[in-house]
Amino acid sequence: MKKIRSVQPGGVRDYPPKDMIARREMISRLEVVLQRFGFDPLETPAFERMEVLTGGQESTMALYTADVFSERRKSEIQEQHRIGLRFDLTVPLARFVAANPNIPKPFKRYQMGSVWRAESPQAGRFNEFMQFDFDSVGTSSLQADAEIVWCMYEGMRALGIERFLIRVNNRKVLSGLSDLIAFDPARINDLLRVLDKLEKVGRIGVRTELQIPQEENFDSLAFSDAEIEQLFVFLNLEGSGDALLEKARRLFPSNSIAQEGLEELASISSILRGVGIPEENWIIDFSVARGLGYYTGPVFETTLLDMPKIGSVCSGGRYDGLVSRFIETKMPATGASFGVDRLFEALDRLGLVEKKQTNLQVIVLPLDIRFMEVYNQMLQQLRVAGVRASLYLGDEQSFSGQFRAAVKLGAPILIIMGSDEVDRGVVKIKDTRTRQQVEKPRDELIVAISGLLAR
Repeated sequence: MKKIRSVQPGGVRDYPPKDMIARREMISRLEVVLQRFGFDPLETPAFERMEVLTGGQESTMALYTADVFSERRKSEIQEQHRIGLRFDLTVPLARFVAANPNIPKPFKRYQMGSVWRAESPQAGRFNEFMQFDFDSVGTSSLQADAEIVWCMYEGMRALGIERFLIRVNNRKVLSGLSDLIAFDPARINDLLRVLDKLEKVGRIGVRTELQIPQEENFDSLAFSDAEIEQLFVFLNLEGSGDALLEKARRLFPSNSIAQEGLEELASISSILRGVGIPEENWIIDFSVARGLGYYTGPVFETTLLDMPKIGSVCSGGRYDGLVSRFIETKMPATGASFGVDRLFEALDRLGLVEKKQTNLQVIVLPLDIRFMEVYNQMLQQLRVAGVRASLYLGDEQSFSGQFRAAVKLGAPILIIMGSDEVDRGVVKIKDTRTRQQVEKPRDELIVAISGLLAR
């Protein structure tokens, strides 16, 4: 029989136990933070109807799609019968809220799960990756936006990260750029998609993309040098707090939407200062654009100061129109997403991840199969006491063979018990971390193991 190659498709990864144990520890810490803020868990399907994912319009997002009918019926398929893998967790949330109008509002939920984008895989970018979202739906309160930033801060601290910066802006302020540099307001999202590349390509790259002549690229913005200079006057505003906001107000004297956005930033800033979030961990930054078109108000990005090139590890913003794709009722919402894969990579590089081969704490070596009943009794005692324990189940029969195999499995403690130990009513306990071995009466097993694990 021909052997099948054990090769993954492109753009995906396996996570062995040493990575998954550490990833789940990271996720668990973030989950504890979100639960403290009143967020509850939600799960939605991995795939949705295509019209849900695309909003019923032509999508620029590269999606994995499938038809739910057989080949012979494809000619009969209508758009609503097609499905696609979710590309984020926010659109499924909007669909869930619309489908469940009686859930209490505001609805504060968190969700973690894989998402898929059918793009060409690149270094650091995969077709399948995990997101960890948290959102407040059904509230227009700026307290909700401030709490998203607050959660970002607490999440980073829970992971042991101290040097990070949460950058806050408002899409309403950015909408005022059409007045500042006099271009068609309908093209604001085109401009924001370019500005969203600022960290990646730098100011020179953004300037170059903005000044491509229209005859070379009909869809380009084709700003003049003077218009680009005016744009960078805004992007280069310096200062902090109220002084920075006042400089921005003077640039948009007659644009009510931009002024509203600046007032919202002032309110969020006041809340963050009031709860004592250190100002070295957050700033107002007018260059933060967030390229997705559904953002309508405050937007947020978190970067690690010791790893700036890795990009944002937690980002989001307010999106008051997304749920309205499904229902007539206005449903304001705000939220953010931890980039699990990128964040884990950063923690690993920063030395903040403890990688273990196994979650096992104790392995019992069955040196004499005549005493399997005794070994199982010990396992029962250990497991009832909450100790993660297993019997060595491999084919090795000798002590040295079992010992080597158990050490390779990675449990910190081994229980050694042959006929001599059974006859004397004792067990030998080996701590592989310190290489120390002690002998204890069997009735002191739990106390001895608990003491070693507590170190």
